[in-house]
Amino acid sequence: MSDGGVLRDEQWGCWRSHADVWKRVVDEKLETALILEDDVDWDTNVHDSFEELSKQMRRGKLRQTSMTPHEQKSAPYGNC
Repeated sequence: MSDGGVLRDEQWGCWRSHADVWKRVVDEKLETALILEDDVDWDTNVHDSFEELSKQMRRGKLRQTSMTPHEQKSAPYGNC
């Protein structure tokens, strides 16, 4: 941010594009979404990383509901 907490034009544009995606997720009532920057760089172990993330998300204290039938059926990294 520049002085005074005001966003520069390029920062405002970045924030606006993110906010547009968040709005679309809400408007379309998506259960999940993965939002990445256009210059994301994948590690060669990306599958292992996502598998571990998936396990942690299911077991984490933030989850307040049971897995939906859709999640159970289509969990790409397992549902244990």
